[in-house]
Amino acid sequence: MKSLVDWKRHGIDVWTDGAEPWIYFFERLGELSAQLVGAAGDEVIMAVLTTANLHQLAATFFELRAGRNKILAE
Repeated sequence: MKSLVDWKRHGIDVWTDGAEPWIYFFERLGELSAQLVGAAGDEVIMAVLTTANLHQLAATFFELRAGRNKILAE
């Protein structure tokens, strides 16, 4: 219900503003789903919107580490 209150207050800006910005819901869903595919919570993301996909892709580029130098997109 908190999300709906934020949406009422912030409109489209709810994606980045409010108590629980919606942009992070995809990361949370990935964490909850990771075990289903045998991965760690920070290795999976769920996304259905082009904007969210691009955001996560860019975030991945900025968090590159040794041994993690490729991005898989479907």
